[in-house]
Amino acid sequence: MAELAVLEVFIFVMMSIALVIFSIAMVKRRDLIKWVPGLAALWLTYAFTNLEAMMFEDTLNFLEHFMGMTAAILMFCAVFLEYYQSFVKNKSMGGSN
Repeated sequence: MAELAVLEVFIFVMMSIALVIFSIAMVKRRDLIKWVPGLAALWLTYAFTNLEAMMFEDTLNFLEHFMGMTAAILMFCAVFLEYYQSFVKNKSMGGSN
């Protein structure tokens, strides 16, 4: 069980670094803003996972799973919006794809 806790903390640290780097990149490329809600929800998932080991196991377990589901839905919306803006919108405007 100790390895799992170390792995969860490591994943949380890596996700935090990724979120900071993505936020810096988003300042330069505003088209990435649609991915931020999904990444933030994913970061909260890992935050709740680590907090769950320390306190309020039942409540944080629910929040962990809820935020995981929310992250998946938000990522799906970001992918759909990206696809729509890249392909469907260009075809309707007479683009050649």
